[in-house]
Amino acid sequence: EDLHNFDPHFEADAVECLDLRQSLAARNLPGGTGPEAIQDQLKAARAVLTDADISPH
Repeated sequence: EDLHNFDPHFEADAVECLDLRQSLAARNLPGGTGPEAIQDQLKAARAVLTDADISPH
């Protein structure tokens, strides 16, 4: 409603675009910066370190 008061072109679903979780989720693609993509990259990095017998800690 606040956005619509600012500009009538904003519709009710415009707030969804400003939601942090939804914004991050949109970046969940290979090599992306979304939470799932980061977890996948960390898992892959740990596997490389384990295979090289290097502790990640």
